[in-house]
Amino acid sequence: MTGFDRQSIGILGAGLEGRSILRWLQIEHPTANATLYNEGPVSDLDDQSLITVGPFSETVSAHSVLIKSPGISRYRDDIQAIIQSNGRVISPSQVWFDRPRPRTAIITGTKGKSTVTSLATFLSSASGISTQAAGNIGTPLVDLLSQKNQPDLVIAELSSYQLADTEVSAEVGLVTNLYPEHLDWHGSQTRYYQDKMRLAQGVTGGLILNHQQRELISTYLPDRSDTASQYWFGSPEGWHLRDGAVYRDQECVLKRVEWRLLGDHNLLNLCAALTLLEVLQIDPTAGLARLNEFSPLPHRLEVLAIQSSIRWVNDSISTTPHATIAALRSLNDPNGVVIVGGKDRGVDWQCFADCLAEQPVQHVFCCGENGSKIIRLLSESMPGQSASEHDDLDQVIKAVAERTSAPTQILFSPGAPSFDQYRDYRQRGDRFAELASQLLE
Repeated sequence: MTGFDRQSIGILGAGLEGRSILRWLQIEHPTANATLYNEGPVSDLDDQSLITVGPFSETVSAHSVLIKSPGISRYRDDIQAIIQSNGRVISPSQVWFDRPRPRTAIITGTKGKSTVTSLATFLSSASGISTQAAGNIGTPLVDLLSQKNQPDLVIAELSSYQLADTEVSAEVGLVTNLYPEHLDWHGSQTRYYQDKMRLAQGVTGGLILNHQQRELISTYLPDRSDTASQYWFGSPEGWHLRDGAVYRDQECVLKRVEWRLLGDHNLLNLCAALTLLEVLQIDPTAGLARLNEFSPLPHRLEVLAIQSSIRWVNDSISTTPHATIAALRSLNDPNGVVIVGGKDRGVDWQCFADCLAEQPVQHVFCCGENGSKIIRLLSESMPGQSASEHDDLDQVIKAVAERTSAPTQILFSPGAPSFDQYRDYRQRGDRFAELASQLLE
């Protein structure tokens, strides 16, 4: 366990987790001398004396302890040089894992991890167990250390960034799926998958995996001797879907799921959450009876409005082409249009073109940094698919309003990160909702 009292501590990155660890140090270790570093100005920090702006390599050499925020890639040349010269550089999440904590389950994956985390928390809480979701879903793990009332169970959502930097320990771990993503941070698809699967090394009980990707996931599983501790959701022997119903082995548990989430992929997310509860030996019966009370997370196939027979759907959380494909298949509307594009991370969009070949839409609006790349791909792979390129989301909505052939559905599912034009997917989704509202007035 890293000690902090009377230590000189450098915190790299002034994002959510960087500020969280700074607050915790100020409260729990007031004798520590902590400085927050950021490569650019931070206007919304009240005490500017706490932050030093500039290249990390020029400012951190004097510190005995370094804590790096997850948004800063550990594979950058300057960060690697800092790691080699300073020894261990820890993550904010590591501070939590190094200390006594409640019973813990960890959820990761490219898609669906927030939904599975929320579902598992909902089902566990409904069973009467004090359960809290934390981590990448919103509440930094370090914030839990200062809570007076600790939950009985923490369900932690961790990103690939966090897993790459953290030696985790948990009773149960779950991987929803693996698709190419965050290649700019990890440097390659292989390393991204490897960093995701580092979760398996820290699981002491059950490891839950996606049967639909059994071959791929097995390729990246670290060596484990206790293979009996692996559980596969989506497997006919476990929780799985069959003809739109949810089964446990041969038993139909939910013939029809009455809830507000759209798409079979969300039913598979439910199967993942149910597997997690089963491995934790928590009875989900009470929660299953109340699934209609479960509220979908914002920006995830969120129906904003239905007006004049046109449905507006906000799926701004979509940051990979595979997420956009899942949205298209869930809504399945040939008379709808889809808005795609954002930060270019070098991800291949051929799978999106292949999906449109099987399930075309009325029009594809492309915008953002990779909009021109998507347009070129569609013109080469699918010359019959109507598509257009626009500077930004505002221009797209203007073009939607001017269409002579009114769509029955407007799906905003970018399939790419937001950082080329927005702070995060939330701000991007809020802007789409605002533009839709203005058009519908």
